[in-house]
Amino acid sequence: LRLRREVAERRQVELRLAEVTDNLPAVVYKVHRSTNGELSFPFIAGDINSLFGVTRDEVLRSEKHLFEQIHPDDRPVVKDAIDDAALHLKFIDFEFRVASVDGWRWVRSRGQPILETDGSLKWSGYWIDVTQTREQAIALAMAREAAEEAASAKATFLATMSHEIRTPMSGILGMLEILEHTRLDEEQENVLAIINDAAQMLRQILDDILDFSKIEAG
Repeated sequence: LRLRREVAERRQVELRLAEVTDNLPAVVYKVHRSTNGELSFPFIAGDINSLFGVTRDEVLRSEKHLFEQIHPDDRPVVKDAIDDAALHLKFIDFEFRVASVDGWRWVRSRGQPILETDGSLKWSGYWIDVTQTREQAIALAMAREAAEEAASAKATFLATMSHEIRTPMSGILGMLEILEHTRLDEEQENVLAIINDAAQMLRQILDDILDFSKIEAG
């Protein structure tokens, strides 16, 4: 009688948890790993059909129904992650791809380990769709890469133009210096001094641009 009462109470708790998780964007699970490494799911709550394309009853009967939905390239990754978590008695925390009507979606799995008295393991955790998060991260990385390429192109352009302009500017300053040693009247000397000052200022600007380009290039 006591055992039946405990089972009934546990069933009530599971039903209440299922009611809560049905309204959440995640699927709650318990996965059991026997001492020989076999996996099973004694409990699942949430819309697993939307996430994996299989029913709760199918997965409860056999974990193969769920693992068949995982991308073939990710199945070894999932297995290795579970084996590593079992070996070191640590959290499950990894991402993998599953089949969906519009291609492959990314799912994150997190679970807390519980060591059983018989040496087997259980993890209480959840699955959640992180496809949009990953897409945003990829888009951000691509935008950052494009910005870095644009900045590099700008720095290269500035350095190239500075060098190209600096060469004839040096020639102008050289010719002005020669011109200073020729016979000039007072008005010509004043004009020459103004031109020389402007040329020196322009060369300083070019030098500053070169320094800026070197800083951006690291």
